[in-house]
Amino acid sequence: MAAPMPVPEVQAYTAPNSSEEEQQASLDTLVSRMRAGTPSPRDLIAGMAAQLTSEDDRVRTRGCMLFAQVLAAAPELFAADSDVQTAADFLSARLADRVSARAALTGCLALLQRKGARVAGVPAAN
Repeated sequence: MAAPMPVPEVQAYTAPNSSEEEQQASLDTLVSRMRAGTPSPRDLIAGMAAQLTSEDDRVRTRGCMLFAQVLAAAPELFAADSDVQTAADFLSARLADRVSARAALTGCLALLQRKGARVAGVPAAN
């Protein structure tokens, strides 16, 4: 199995010295690329491995927040059941990391707020 390809926008967004403007530019570029087809949600998560296993709490938290912001900005990228499952699995795993919990919950909320989201016992967002 090939190693996951690094995602340059993830590296730029999670860099400890990146400004809010640089983070927003990275997010915008990443969402545009994903809407064009690459990376897929699954490839994005795989490409974030270094950031999500970093010993630097800020890098791990920013990686999780980037994913949450992608989910909020481009919910259409998570329309397929397999992509929803991938996102849910990713976010639930990030809840175990105390410093990433807030970002993971932000992502969970974005996942639930997708138009047409189907969650047992919870009405879909309009």
